[in-house]
Amino acid sequence: MSSTVYETANVLPRVFPDMRITIRDKKYTLLQKKMIDVGWEPTESDNSITFTHTKYGKRKFQCSTITTSEGEKLMFPIASKDNDIKGLACDVLAVASGYQSELVSNEWQSFWDTRTGKRREKYNTYLETRQAIKNSIIEDMEHSKLIPNIF
Repeated sequence: MSSTVYETANVLPRVFPDMRITIRDKKYTLLQKKMIDVGWEPTESDNSITFTHTKYGKRKFQCSTITTSEGEKLMFPIASKDNDIKGLACDVLAVASGYQSELVSNEWQSFWDTRTGKRREKYNTYLETRQAIKNSIIEDMEHSKLIPNIF
């Protein structure tokens, strides 16, 4: 009879952490730190937690809680981008056709800081240099027309 892996003394089973979950936990931890640094204050009333911010006055935002793989509870202020004009809270976005959700910051992001914007900026630079080369070639051709051909 053969023995299983767990009965063999020379083999130790290993369990590797799921990197997707580890990366997600780190992302949410950094997002919570960012929310604290921005100035969100949690308040508890009637067995529910809400968030307040000095820039929004007495307005209260609902709280979303995420539990990490290590059991730590992270709390985030939730508001849609339409209700969060200053872009200080978070929002829940549906991904994978609505089967999954992702928590993202409502912070405004410039088009020129995105991948598409950086590529567009490089393309615009390329077009400018190309136009300059074209203009110099046209100028040279017009200059060569003034010189008579003696051959």
